[in-house]
Amino acid sequence: MVIGLDILIGAGGGGGGGDDLVRTYTGGVLLRDAVYQKSDGTVDRADASSVATAEAFLGFVTAVDFPGVGQVTIRFHGDLSGFAGLVVGETYILSTSPGQVVGITDTINPNYPSQTPGSGHVMREVGHAGATNTLFCEASRDFEEN
Repeated sequence: MVIGLDILIGAGGGGGGGDDLVRTYTGGVLLRDAVYQKSDGTVDRADASSVATAEAFLGFVTAVDFPGVGQVTIRFHGDLSGFAGLVVGETYILSTSPGQVVGITDTINPNYPSQTPGSGHVMREVGHAGATNTLFCEASRDFEEN
């Protein structure tokens, strides 16, 4: 099993400063996507429809094909700018749309995780909005399965 090489980068790209790491990625990963680490050590887009992806949440992509082709830089702790329309003070969770987040109070959003027991959806906190364009990312291990 490949776990992935941790290359830690202090105050990396993505604005605001924070702690970053580098991983190899699979296709489809974009800037600001929420990502998780797969069992082979690569990363892909995380979502709330699976305990496996939510549990392995690493952080948010700050650079694609950097520092090398096929690698992404991931912010796992600290401020990350470049978002739009965040609600200041709101807690954000993984949505059911791969790579995306939703406000914890935005329960009418069609991508909000189901609260129905047995749905398999996960309430996974991923950050808090400090500004309308900045999310403080905290890749903790706290999540609740429904």
